[in-house]
Amino acid sequence: QVELELSIDEARRRLPPVYALLEPLSERTLLRCEVDDLERLAHALVQLCCGLRVREPAELRDALRHLGEAIARLADDPAEGAFRRSG
Repeated sequence: QVELELSIDEARRRLPPVYALLEPLSERTLLRCEVDDLERLAHALVQLCCGLRVREPAELRDALRHLGEAIARLADDPAEGAFRRSG
């Protein structure tokens, strides 16, 4: 569950209906979804370009933190390949 600093109408414009269940919260929107890849969800949330608050799971906060650290490394030294996948 993630609170988005978007109106329900704006959230519906930015997110496909099959992606998540959206519920209005006065001036915000509650996003509910089930995903196997929290890192991918973190990327999608950042691309919404809005404020947000992760209610749960805590692992999603970790995925957002990891993404932020990767972006910071890339900004510091693009040669580092911050998004290089292992394997």
